[in-house]
Amino acid sequence: MFSKEISKICAYCEHSKMLASGRAVICNKKKELLAPNGVCSSYRYDPLKRSPAAKNG
Repeated sequence: MFSKEISKICAYCEHSKMLASGRAVICNKKKELLAPNGVCSSYRYDPLKRSPAAKNG
């Protein structure tokens, strides 16, 4: 379902929340807006923020 290699990006962090526009996330740890594909030293993976890849076939 998921690949073993997980990208460490803010969109998958437990400290972040995606804005409705999808262009930025709010970091509850740093208290600022960040790019969804960014990463910082406070990163903690949250598996519930990922969606499975679509199956081809």
